[in-house]
Amino acid sequence: MSSEILPLRCVKSGCCVRVDCVVGAMEQIRRLAELGIRQGSDVTVVHAGSPCLLKVGRTKLSFRDGDGASIFVREAV
Repeated sequence: MSSEILPLRCVKSGCCVRVDCVVGAMEQIRRLAELGIRQGSDVTVVHAGSPCLLKVGRTKLSFRDGDGASIFVREAV
């Protein structure tokens, strides 16, 4: 994966990525931030697809189609 910005749904299982931006309704952005998904956060895609399983720190989160559509990431350095 290059350092270009991609929607989270395009990231393959096993990849560690950094959140570049989260777009959507303010309530959705706030909810994701409370879960640890905010600009600069590192996340690992445990399972790609729907549902998408992410690891944020020591927590695993599951998202269905549409939830991850507003999360854009780039390769973690």
